[in-house]
Amino acid sequence: MSKISERLKKQREALNMSISQTAEAAGLSDSSLSRFERGVFKSISVEHLEAWASALNMDMAELFDDQKPFITRGKNTTELIKWLDELTPEKREYTSKLLLELLRDNDK
Repeated sequence: MSKISERLKKQREALNMSISQTAEAAGLSDSSLSRFERGVFKSISVEHLEAWASALNMDMAELFDDQKPFITRGKNTTELIKWLDELTPEKREYTSKLLLELLRDNDK
């Protein structure tokens, strides 16, 4: 199994998505995703890879970045990151600050 297919599979599993659900969200066939995950297919088109990553709320950089460890994200974390990404930089920073303050207060 390639590092890319391994990362995609881990993220799919972290989101509790089946291959069928992922394939439907990506607009791809179940069999193609299954074969790539199992290493039967050694290559995949950039378009299909982008669709697959998008269906799992990942960006392409996460698939190829060997400089930092790959961390899977559950559904709530993925949704929160996506929501934060849609804010303006100022609102994202303000909201992040509030969330961190709330989390730190809960740790006390």
